[in-house]
Amino acid sequence: MPGQFTLVARDAFNGILLWQRRFPDWHPVNIRTKLTPVQLQRRLAAIGDTVYVTPGYTAPITALEAASGKVIREYRGTERTTEFLYDEGVLFAVVGDQTDTAGLRGSRPLGFSEFPAKYYRRRIRIAEKPQSTIVAIEAQSGRELWRVGPAETAGYQGGSLAVSGEHVVYSTAEELVCLDRCSGGQRWRVSAPIVLRDRIGIGGAGVSLVLSDTIAYLADSECVRAFALADGRELWRGKAVLNHHKPPDLFIAAGLVWSNYFDGHDPRTGKIVRRLQQKMQGPMGHDRCYRNRLTERFYINSKTGGTDFLDLATGAEFPNPWVRSTCGVGYLPCNGLLYC
Repeated sequence: MPGQFTLVARDAFNGILLWQRRFPDWHPVNIRTKLTPVQLQRRLAAIGDTVYVTPGYTAPITALEAASGKVIREYRGTERTTEFLYDEGVLFAVVGDQTDTAGLRGSRPLGFSEFPAKYYRRRIRIAEKPQSTIVAIEAQSGRELWRVGPAETAGYQGGSLAVSGEHVVYSTAEELVCLDRCSGGQRWRVSAPIVLRDRIGIGGAGVSLVLSDTIAYLADSECVRAFALADGRELWRGKAVLNHHKPPDLFIAAGLVWSNYFDGHDPRTGKIVRRLQQKMQGPMGHDRCYRNRLTERFYINSKTGGTDFLDLATGAEFPNPWVRSTCGVGYLPCNGLLYC
């Protein structure tokens, strides 16, 4: 105490330690791990031979050599980045105040055993009216391409920034907004009020926004909505539900859009054309405190408390109650393996 956080690189096939980089700070350790803000989980990207990361809670985006961890570049103007993504040579960052702080308000999970707050070092500041700015930066040169906000991004929903082709899309409390990738100019802005509620609270939860080449799909605790990327026109609605203290499932795989755990929708009409069945849904009383995953072959959830595979093609069920991951983070299917 206080917590120590480190970025660790290991060989993906034998686990041998390659390098590690200690962070001066991150989030405090006296909050429930399952309530970790979604934005904190969108600050790391491995692209080719480069790793992009914010090596500290308010640190700027930094490019590291993937093989050695050596610093290649720090991106000026990205201090206080709350989340970022990489697409086709460009970094898109949200800079400003943490917005998804519902799980941090009045939370004392350690009860009477909690030490005075000062011993936990950094506390995530809860802004009553958080301000966010979206910045586009050329990854190779560090040149800033454009910057939008904070007026245009008022009410930004943490974890909602997405990019597809020439479209940069994000959600606010009341609207869905599309910007031009090259200029940052607004292409369209449409009404899309967000509802986030659950009987156990919404700490750690948020919206899900996924883009195809032609459609933006937005899910909250009530429904999934589809909007045409060309003009923002709403195409259809379907059912959605929050994961346990995490955003709702929303995936595009096997030619369908998946929501509400098991519903496979036609991407253009929203009609449910496939519904998965899962017989083994215990002994856990609820899903684990991290998001489910979907590959082109399997829907992977944690109904048994472990890591359960449902074959998208055949419907075959492969429960694995003996393998689970860390709350708030989850597992990663990659390289034909499952990392937990």
